[in-house]
Amino acid sequence: MKQVEVYGSQLCPYCHKAKAFLKKHKIPFKWKEVAMVAGVKLPTSNFKEMKRRSSGQTTVPQIFVDGKHYGDEDTLFADERSGRLDTVFR
Repeated sequence: MKQVEVYGSQLCPYCHKAKAFLKKHKIPFKWKEVAMVAGVKLPTSNFKEMKRRSSGQTTVPQIFVDGKHYGDEDTLFADERSGRLDTVFR
């Protein structure tokens, strides 16, 4: 199984969708909280690390597989539709 990291916020509905999706598909992941206040991401170390690793992306969730930027929740759903999930995560 590949190592999966998810940068997200407990206040973000898209992050909840991504977490539920990964759990449903039994894909273990490490959660990295990106603090938000009133919809604004705070410049914490997790936010800065996510932005650096994802070539400047500032939206959450951002997902990494084996240290490489994979995408967001839309990428998950697109790969499910195309049948690529096992290729990406296993």
